[in-house]
Amino acid sequence: MQQTIQTDQFGQVEYNSATHSYDGQHRVSCFHSKQFSINADEFNEGLEQLHAFLSWLDANQTKMKHRVEYAIEDNDLIWDDTW
Repeated sequence: MQQTIQTDQFGQVEYNSATHSYDGQHRVSCFHSKQFSINADEFNEGLEQLHAFLSWLDANQTKMKHRVEYAIEDNDLIWDDTW
């Protein structure tokens, strides 16, 4: 059974009966679009936590991105268009 819910934060999310979760996709300004999944039993709490994390990430993306870039350079890691 396919069930779609409209959320204020993330638009439409679809119920996945195989995993008993709600799945969606969200564009974070410093990343490409990312898929997310929230357990159906904890949907409201998970939605709030995901929204809080993504809000923090949007506000701190420059600091975080620079730290990751420096770590990649310092450790000679491969850069693969993460951003």
